[in-house]
Amino acid sequence: MNRKKILKKLDESKLDKEEIIILSGASLVLQNVLENAHDIDLSCNKKYYDSLN
Repeated sequence: MNRKKILKKLDESKLDKEEIIILSGASLVLQNVLENAHDIDLSCNKKYYDSLN
């Protein structure tokens, strides 16, 4: 996935962008260090995670 596709997937997910952290390859794509990533790894605090259910 390139930068445009990653941002589109995040928008489609409707996750609160103030509550998530983008990790690994996707974060490097968004910082223009890499051109593509195979997936989007995310992290969040337990309270937000529990609210997703």
